Amino acid sequence: MLERNFPTVPLRSLLEEAYAIASAFDRGVYDSLYVALALSASGEFVTADERLANALAAHLPVKWLGAAG
Repeated sequence: MLERNFPTVPLRSLLEEAYAIASAFDRGVYDSLYVALALSASGEFVTADERLANALAAHLPVKWLGAAG
């Protein structure tokens, strides 16, 4: 894995945004870190966690993996 040079992001740089997301939507910071990472990359967060997607999708670029289309 280390030889593949995957991009990494320091966790500390995402904590403030992740905590804000977790607080605003009553979600865990762990899950919110992934959402914050997607936001920092101007991307969309795709998850198999339907409850998480339902809680965030109306406000953030979050998509449930099982959604049609």
